[in-house]
Amino acid sequence: MRWTRSPWTLAVGLLIVRALLLAATSEPHRALHGDEPAYDAAARSVLAGEGLRYHGEPFIWKPPLWPLTLAGVRAVFGEDMRVVVLVQGLLDAMTALLFFGVARRLYGDRAGWITLAMVALWPPFARESRLLQTEPLYMLGVALTVAAFVRFALAPGPAPWRALQCGLAAGLAAMVRPNGLVPLAGLVLGWLIAERQARRRVLDLVPALIGVVVVVMPWTLRNHREFGVWIPLSTGGGEVFAMGTSTRSDGRWHKVLWVEERNAVLRADSVALGRPLTVPEIDRRLYRLGLERWQADPGTQLRLLAKRFWRAAALPVGGDRPALRLAFVATLLALYALALRAAALALASTRAEHRLALPLLGAYALTLFALSAMAASSRYTEPVRPLLMILAAGVLSGGFATPARSAAPALR
Repeated sequence: MRWTRSPWTLAVGLLIVRALLLAATSEPHRALHGDEPAYDAAARSVLAGEGLRYHGEPFIWKPPLWPLTLAGVRAVFGEDMRVVVLVQGLLDAMTALLFFGVARRLYGDRAGWITLAMVALWPPFARESRLLQTEPLYMLGVALTVAAFVRFALAPGPAPWRALQCGLAAGLAAMVRPNGLVPLAGLVLGWLIAERQARRRVLDLVPALIGVVVVVMPWTLRNHREFGVWIPLSTGGGEVFAMGTSTRSDGRWHKVLWVEERNAVLRADSVALGRPLTVPEIDRRLYRLGLERWQADPGTQLRLLAKRFWRAAALPVGGDRPALRLAFVATLLALYALALRAAALALASTRAEHRLALPLLGAYALTLFALSAMAASSRYTEPVRPLLMILAAGVLSGGFATPARSAAPALR
Protein backbone atom coordinates (compact mmCIF):
# COMPACT_ATOMS: atom_id res chain seq x y z
CA MET A 1 0.00 0.00 0.00
CA ARG A 2 1.35 3.41 -0.91
CA TRP A 3 2.36 5.68 1.94
CA THR A 4 0.35 8.91 1.69
CA ARG A 5 1.65 12.15 3.17
CA SER A 6 -1.59 13.85 4.21
CA PRO A 7 -2.53 11.60 7.17
CA TRP A 8 1.10 11.49 8.24
CA THR A 9 1.40 15.28 8.16
CA LEU A 10 -1.85 15.66 10.07
CA ALA A 11 -0.71 13.20 12.74
CA VAL A 12 2.61 14.96 13.24
CA GLY A 13 0.84 18.32 13.40
CA LEU A 14 -1.64 17.09 16.03
CA LEU A 15 1.16 15.64 18.15
CA ILE A 16 2.97 18.97 18.06
CA VAL A 17 -0.26 20.75 19.01
CA ARG A 18 -0.61 18.31 21.92
CA ALA A 19 2.88 19.24 23.13
CA LEU A 20 2.11 22.95 22.82
CA LEU A 21 -1.15 22.55 24.76
CA LEU A 22 0.63 20.68 27.55
CA ALA A 23 3.15 23.51 27.81
CA ALA A 24 0.53 26.27 27.59
CA THR A 25 -1.53 24.75 30.41
CA SER A 26 1.48 24.31 32.73
CA GLU A 27 2.89 26.75 35.26
CA PRO A 28 6.18 28.52 34.50
CA HIS A 29 7.38 27.89 38.06
CA ARG A 30 6.10 25.60 40.80
CA ALA A 31 7.18 23.61 43.86
CA LEU A 32 8.97 20.34 43.15
CA HIS A 33 7.81 16.97 44.49
CA GLY A 34 8.95 13.37 44.75
CA ASP A 35 12.16 12.71 42.82
CA GLU A 36 12.05 16.09 41.07
CA PRO A 37 14.32 17.94 43.57
CA ALA A 38 17.13 15.41 43.05
CA TYR A 39 17.02 15.73 39.25
CA ASP A 40 16.74 19.51 39.56
CA ALA A 41 19.76 19.72 41.88
CA ALA A 42 21.86 17.46 39.65
CA ALA A 43 20.99 19.54 36.59
CA ARG A 44 21.88 22.76 38.42
CA SER A 45 25.25 21.32 39.44
CA VAL A 46 26.00 20.62 35.78
CA LEU A 47 25.07 24.17 34.82
CA ALA A 48 27.29 25.48 37.63
CA GLY A 49 30.26 23.63 36.14
CA GLU A 50 30.49 21.15 39.03
CA GLY A 51 29.49 18.04 37.11
CA LEU A 52 26.69 15.74 38.24
CA ARG A 53 26.48 16.21 42.00
CA TYR A 54 23.75 16.02 44.64
CA HIS A 55 24.15 17.41 48.17
CA GLY A 56 27.81 17.97 47.37
CA GLU A 57 28.40 14.29 46.52
CA PRO A 58 28.76 12.68 43.07
CA PHE A 59 25.30 11.94 41.68
CA ILE A 60 24.83 8.16 41.62
CA TRP A 61 21.29 7.71 42.93
CA LYS A 62 19.92 7.44 39.37
CA PRO A 63 21.46 7.16 35.87
CA PRO A 64 22.56 10.47 34.36
CA LEU A 65 20.72 10.97 31.08
CA TRP A 66 17.64 12.77 32.38
CA PRO A 67 19.44 15.35 34.60
CA LEU A 68 21.88 15.95 31.74
CA THR A 69 18.95 16.46 29.36
CA LEU A 70 17.29 18.80 31.84
CA ALA A 71 20.52 20.77 32.17
CA GLY A 72 20.77 21.06 28.39
CA VAL A 73 17.22 22.37 28.07
CA ARG A 74 17.81 24.96 30.79
CA ALA A 75 21.15 26.02 29.33
CA VAL A 76 19.39 26.96 26.08
CA PHE A 77 15.94 28.09 27.22
CA GLY A 78 16.26 29.07 30.88
CA GLU A 79 14.26 28.13 33.96
CA ASP A 80 10.72 28.26 32.57
CA MET A 81 9.03 24.95 33.43
CA ARG A 82 6.80 25.23 30.38
CA VAL A 83 9.79 24.74 28.07
CA VAL A 84 10.62 21.46 29.83
CA VAL A 85 7.01 20.36 29.43
CA LEU A 86 7.13 21.25 25.74
CA VAL A 87 10.30 19.22 25.26
CA GLN A 88 8.75 16.26 27.03
CA GLY A 89 5.63 16.62 24.92
CA LEU A 90 7.83 16.43 21.82
CA LEU A 91 9.51 13.33 23.25
CA ASP A 92 6.02 11.85 23.57
CA ALA A 93 5.39 12.74 19.92
CA MET A 94 8.50 10.87 18.79
CA THR A 95 7.51 7.93 20.96
CA ALA A 96 4.02 7.81 19.48
CA LEU A 97 5.41 7.88 15.93
CA LEU A 98 7.86 5.08 16.67
CA PHE A 99 5.16 2.87 18.16
CA PHE A 100 2.94 3.77 15.20
CA GLY A 101 5.68 2.46 12.90
CA VAL A 102 6.01 -0.77 14.89
CA ALA A 103 2.27 -1.45 14.88
CA ARG A 104 1.98 -0.66 11.18
CA ARG A 105 4.89 -2.94 10.35
CA LEU A 106 3.40 -5.84 12.28
CA TYR A 107 -0.35 -5.52 11.76
CA GLY A 108 -1.05 -2.97 9.05
CA ASP A 109 -2.12 0.64 8.61
CA ARG A 110 -5.22 0.57 10.79
CA ALA A 111 -3.29 -0.92 13.70
CA GLY A 112 -0.72 1.85 13.33
CA TRP A 113 -3.30 4.61 13.52
CA ILE A 114 -5.11 2.99 16.45
CA THR A 115 -1.82 2.70 18.35
CA LEU A 116 -0.92 6.30 17.57
CA ALA A 117 -4.28 7.52 18.87
CA MET A 118 -4.06 5.47 22.06
CA VAL A 119 -0.54 6.62 22.87
CA ALA A 120 -1.35 10.27 22.14
CA LEU A 121 -4.56 10.24 24.22
CA TRP A 122 -3.50 8.07 27.17
CA PRO A 123 -3.96 10.39 30.21
CA PRO A 124 -0.98 9.16 32.30
CA PHE A 125 1.43 10.16 29.52
CA ALA A 126 0.13 13.72 29.59
CA ARG A 127 0.48 13.77 33.37
CA GLU A 128 4.10 12.60 33.28
CA SER A 129 5.06 15.16 30.65
CA ARG A 130 4.18 17.92 33.13
CA LEU A 131 6.70 16.62 35.70
CA LEU A 132 10.49 16.72 35.97
CA GLN A 133 10.56 12.94 35.93
CA THR A 134 12.22 10.32 33.75
CA GLU A 135 9.13 8.72 32.21
CA PRO A 136 8.85 10.58 28.85
CA LEU A 137 12.55 10.20 28.02
CA TYR A 138 12.59 6.61 29.23
CA MET A 139 9.52 5.74 27.15
CA LEU A 140 11.29 7.09 24.08
CA GLY A 141 14.20 4.78 24.90
CA VAL A 142 11.78 1.84 25.13
CA ALA A 143 10.22 2.79 21.78
CA LEU A 144 13.64 2.96 20.13
CA THR A 145 14.52 -0.44 21.60
CA VAL A 146 11.30 -2.07 20.39
CA ALA A 147 11.58 -0.54 16.91
CA ALA A 148 15.19 -1.71 16.58
CA PHE A 149 14.36 -5.19 17.83
CA VAL A 150 11.47 -5.60 15.38
CA ARG A 151 13.80 -4.70 12.52
CA PHE A 152 16.38 -7.18 13.80
CA ALA A 153 13.92 -10.03 14.37
CA LEU A 154 12.38 -9.66 10.89
CA ALA A 155 15.75 -9.58 9.12
CA PRO A 156 16.09 -12.58 6.77
CA GLY A 157 19.57 -13.39 8.06
CA PRO A 158 22.36 -12.08 10.29
CA ALA A 159 21.89 -8.35 10.85
CA PRO A 160 24.76 -7.12 13.04
CA TRP A 161 24.00 -3.44 12.49
CA ARG A 162 20.37 -3.92 13.53
CA ALA A 163 21.46 -5.92 16.57
CA LEU A 164 23.89 -3.16 17.50
CA GLN A 165 21.05 -0.64 17.25
CA CYS A 166 19.06 -2.75 19.73
CA GLY A 167 21.90 -2.59 22.21
CA LEU A 168 22.51 1.12 21.72
CA ALA A 169 18.81 1.90 22.23
CA ALA A 170 18.55 -0.32 25.32
CA GLY A 171 21.73 1.23 26.69
CA LEU A 172 20.26 4.70 26.29
CA ALA A 173 17.08 3.56 28.08
CA ALA A 174 19.22 2.18 30.92
CA MET A 175 20.99 5.53 31.18
CA VAL A 176 17.60 7.05 32.00
CA ARG A 177 16.22 4.37 34.30
CA PRO A 178 18.24 1.49 35.80
CA ASN A 179 15.67 -1.08 34.62
CA GLY A 180 16.14 0.07 31.02
CA LEU A 181 17.64 -3.24 29.92
CA VAL A 182 14.63 -5.25 31.09
CA PRO A 183 12.41 -4.59 28.03
CA LEU A 184 15.15 -5.81 25.67
CA ALA A 185 15.66 -8.89 27.85
CA GLY A 186 11.91 -9.57 27.68
CA LEU A 187 11.85 -9.11 23.92
CA VAL A 188 14.72 -11.55 23.45
CA LEU A 189 13.24 -14.09 25.89
CA GLY A 190 9.82 -13.98 24.20
CA TRP A 191 11.46 -14.29 20.79
CA LEU A 192 13.50 -17.33 21.82
CA ILE A 193 10.43 -19.02 23.26
CA ALA A 194 8.15 -18.23 20.32
CA GLU A 195 10.48 -18.88 17.38
CA ARG A 196 12.47 -22.07 16.99
CA GLN A 197 14.71 -20.46 14.38
CA ALA A 198 15.50 -17.67 16.84
CA ARG A 199 17.49 -20.11 18.95
CA ARG A 200 19.84 -20.59 16.03
CA ARG A 201 20.39 -16.82 15.88
CA VAL A 202 21.42 -16.27 19.50
CA LEU A 203 24.98 -15.38 18.50
CA ASP A 204 23.56 -12.72 16.17
CA LEU A 205 22.72 -10.77 19.35
CA VAL A 206 26.38 -10.30 20.33
CA PRO A 207 26.45 -6.83 18.68
CA ALA A 208 23.49 -5.88 20.91
CA LEU A 209 25.58 -6.67 23.97
CA ILE A 210 28.41 -4.61 22.53
CA GLY A 211 26.01 -1.71 21.98
CA VAL A 212 24.90 -1.79 25.63
CA VAL A 213 28.51 -1.81 26.82
CA VAL A 214 29.46 1.09 24.54
CA VAL A 215 26.72 3.27 26.04
CA VAL A 216 26.98 2.26 29.69
CA MET A 217 30.74 1.82 30.13
CA PRO A 218 31.73 5.54 30.28
CA TRP A 219 29.29 6.11 33.17
CA THR A 220 30.47 2.91 34.88
CA LEU A 221 34.09 4.04 34.64
CA ARG A 222 33.13 7.43 36.09
CA ASN A 223 31.44 5.70 39.02
CA HIS A 224 34.51 3.58 39.64
CA ARG A 225 36.69 6.67 39.62
CA GLU A 226 34.42 8.44 42.11
CA PHE A 227 33.66 5.56 44.50
CA GLY A 228 36.37 2.96 43.92
CA VAL A 229 33.87 0.19 43.17
CA TRP A 230 32.09 -0.97 40.02
CA ILE A 231 28.58 0.53 39.81
CA PRO A 232 27.19 -0.03 36.29
CA LEU A 233 24.20 2.33 36.55
CA SER A 234 23.05 3.63 39.94
CA THR A 235 22.67 2.88 43.64
CA GLY A 236 18.95 3.57 44.03
CA GLY A 237 17.92 -0.08 43.75
CA GLY A 238 18.67 -1.07 47.32
CA GLU A 239 16.49 1.69 48.71
CA VAL A 240 13.50 0.87 46.49
CA PHE A 241 13.87 -2.87 47.16
CA ALA A 242 13.96 -2.44 50.95
CA MET A 243 11.11 0.07 50.81
CA GLY A 244 8.94 -2.51 49.07
CA THR A 245 9.41 -4.95 51.97
CA SER A 246 8.28 -2.49 54.66
CA THR A 247 5.22 -3.72 56.55
CA ARG A 248 4.74 -0.27 58.10
CA SER A 249 4.06 1.31 54.71
CA ASP A 250 2.50 -1.84 53.20
CA GLY A 251 5.25 -1.94 50.59
CA ARG A 252 4.49 1.57 49.36
CA TRP A 253 6.52 4.75 49.12
CA HIS A 254 5.86 6.71 52.32
CA LYS A 255 8.49 9.36 52.89
CA VAL A 256 8.16 9.85 56.65
CA LEU A 257 7.94 6.16 57.54
CA TRP A 258 10.72 5.18 55.16
CA VAL A 259 13.15 7.86 56.32
CA GLU A 260 12.64 6.67 59.91
CA GLU A 261 13.30 3.03 59.00
CA ARG A 262 16.21 3.82 56.74
CA ASN A 263 17.98 6.13 59.16
CA ALA A 264 17.60 3.70 62.07
CA VAL A 265 19.27 0.88 60.12
CA LEU A 266 22.04 3.00 58.66
CA ARG A 267 22.75 4.76 61.96
CA ALA A 268 23.25 1.43 63.72
CA ASP A 269 25.65 0.23 61.04
CA SER A 270 27.53 3.52 61.10
CA VAL A 271 27.98 3.30 64.87
CA ALA A 272 29.22 -0.29 64.57
CA LEU A 273 31.78 0.72 61.94
CA GLY A 274 32.80 3.91 63.69
CA ARG A 275 32.33 5.97 60.53
CA PRO A 276 29.60 7.00 58.08
CA LEU A 277 28.69 4.45 55.43
CA THR A 278 29.76 5.17 51.87
CA VAL A 279 27.14 5.43 49.12
CA PRO A 280 27.82 1.90 47.78
CA GLU A 281 27.75 0.52 51.34
CA ILE A 282 24.36 2.15 51.93
CA ASP A 283 22.99 0.54 48.77
CA ARG A 284 24.27 -2.91 49.74
CA ARG A 285 22.97 -2.55 53.30
CA LEU A 286 19.48 -1.70 52.09
CA TYR A 287 19.49 -4.69 49.75
CA ARG A 288 20.44 -6.86 52.73
CA LEU A 289 17.63 -5.29 54.77
CA GLY A 290 15.09 -6.34 52.16
CA LEU A 291 16.52 -9.87 51.95
CA GLU A 292 16.51 -10.18 55.75
CA ARG A 293 12.82 -9.31 55.80
CA TRP A 294 12.10 -11.96 53.16
CA GLN A 295 13.99 -14.57 55.17
CA ALA A 296 12.30 -13.60 58.46
CA ASP A 297 8.69 -13.64 57.17
CA PRO A 298 8.27 -14.97 53.61
CA GLY A 299 4.49 -15.22 53.97
CA THR A 300 4.09 -11.52 54.67
CA GLN A 301 6.53 -10.65 51.89
CA LEU A 302 4.57 -12.75 49.40
CA ARG A 303 1.45 -10.82 50.40
CA LEU A 304 3.29 -7.53 49.87
CA LEU A 305 4.61 -8.80 46.53
CA ALA A 306 1.06 -9.54 45.36
CA LYS A 307 -0.01 -6.04 46.37
CA ARG A 308 2.93 -4.45 44.59
CA PHE A 309 2.15 -6.45 41.47
CA TRP A 310 -1.47 -5.30 41.51
CA ARG A 311 -0.46 -1.66 41.98
CA ALA A 312 2.07 -1.78 39.15
CA ALA A 313 -0.30 -3.65 36.85
CA ALA A 314 -3.60 -1.89 37.31
CA LEU A 315 -3.88 0.94 39.84
CA PRO A 316 -3.61 4.59 38.78
CA VAL A 317 -1.19 6.96 40.50
CA GLY A 318 -3.19 9.14 42.86
CA GLY A 319 -6.20 6.94 42.21
CA ASP A 320 -8.05 7.84 45.40
CA ARG A 321 -11.17 8.78 43.42
CA PRO A 322 -13.34 5.67 42.95
CA ALA A 323 -14.61 6.68 39.49
CA LEU A 324 -11.08 7.30 38.21
CA ARG A 325 -9.80 4.06 39.68
CA LEU A 326 -12.67 2.06 38.20
CA ALA A 327 -12.27 3.58 34.74
CA PHE A 328 -8.51 3.03 34.76
CA VAL A 329 -8.79 -0.59 35.92
CA ALA A 330 -11.54 -1.35 33.39
CA THR A 331 -9.51 0.12 30.52
CA LEU A 332 -6.40 -1.78 31.52
CA LEU A 333 -8.29 -5.05 31.88
CA ALA A 334 -9.60 -4.55 28.35
CA LEU A 335 -6.04 -3.94 27.11
CA TYR A 336 -4.82 -7.06 28.89
CA ALA A 337 -7.63 -9.15 27.41
CA LEU A 338 -6.87 -7.92 23.90
CA ALA A 339 -3.13 -8.46 24.40
CA LEU A 340 -3.71 -12.05 25.49
CA ARG A 341 -5.97 -12.53 22.48
CA ALA A 342 -3.16 -11.21 20.30
CA ALA A 343 -0.77 -13.73 21.86
CA ALA A 344 -3.20 -16.58 21.11
CA LEU A 345 -3.58 -15.42 17.50
CA ALA A 346 0.19 -15.11 17.22
CA LEU A 347 0.67 -18.72 18.29
CA ALA A 348 -1.73 -19.82 15.56
CA SER A 349 -0.14 -17.64 12.89
CA THR A 350 2.72 -18.54 10.57
CA ARG A 351 3.63 -14.94 9.76
CA ALA A 352 6.81 -13.72 11.43
CA GLU A 353 5.32 -10.24 11.90
CA HIS A 354 2.30 -11.56 13.76
CA ARG A 355 4.34 -13.87 15.97
CA LEU A 356 6.29 -10.90 17.32
CA ALA A 357 3.27 -10.33 19.56
CA LEU A 358 4.90 -12.83 21.91
CA PRO A 359 8.17 -10.89 22.37
CA LEU A 360 6.17 -7.68 22.91
CA LEU A 361 4.10 -9.38 25.59
CA GLY A 362 7.29 -10.87 27.05
CA ALA A 363 8.86 -7.42 27.36
CA TYR A 364 5.79 -6.09 29.14
CA ALA A 365 5.48 -9.08 31.47
CA LEU A 366 9.15 -9.15 32.44
CA THR A 367 9.09 -5.41 33.17
CA LEU A 368 5.99 -5.83 35.30
CA PHE A 369 7.52 -8.66 37.33
CA ALA A 370 10.81 -6.79 37.75
CA LEU A 371 9.01 -3.69 38.99
CA SER A 372 6.91 -5.75 41.40
CA ALA A 373 10.08 -6.74 43.24
CA MET A 374 10.45 -3.09 44.24
CA ALA A 375 8.23 -0.41 45.78
CA ALA A 376 6.76 0.42 42.39
CA SER A 377 3.51 1.99 41.26
CA SER A 378 1.80 2.06 37.88
CA ARG A 379 3.83 5.21 37.07
CA TYR A 380 6.84 2.97 36.48
CA THR A 381 4.82 0.61 34.28
CA GLU A 382 3.48 3.33 31.99
CA PRO A 383 6.53 3.52 29.67
CA VAL A 384 5.90 -0.06 28.52
CA ARG A 385 2.12 0.28 28.36
CA PRO A 386 2.24 1.06 24.61
CA LEU A 387 3.28 -2.55 24.03
CA LEU A 388 -0.20 -3.58 25.19
CA MET A 389 -1.67 -0.90 22.92
CA ILE A 390 0.14 -2.28 19.87
CA LEU A 391 -1.19 -5.77 20.59
CA ALA A 392 -4.70 -4.47 21.23
CA ALA A 393 -4.57 -2.49 18.00
CA GLY A 394 -3.55 -5.61 16.11
CA VAL A 395 -6.69 -7.38 17.31
CA LEU A 396 -9.07 -4.42 16.92
CA SER A 397 -7.86 -3.69 13.40
CA GLY A 398 -8.12 -7.26 12.20
CA GLY A 399 -4.39 -7.15 11.60
CA PHE A 400 -3.94 -10.84 12.36
CA ALA A 401 -6.32 -11.76 9.55
CA THR A 402 -4.53 -9.81 6.83
CA PRO A 403 -0.90 -9.52 5.75
CA ALA A 404 1.03 -6.74 7.45
CA ARG A 405 1.71 -3.64 5.38
CA SER A 406 5.08 -2.49 4.19
CA ALA A 407 7.34 -0.90 6.74
CA ALA A 408 6.66 2.66 7.83
CA PRO A 409 9.48 5.14 7.27
CA ALA A 410 10.59 4.90 10.89
CA LEU A 411 11.26 1.18 10.56
CA ARG A 412 12.88 1.00 7.15
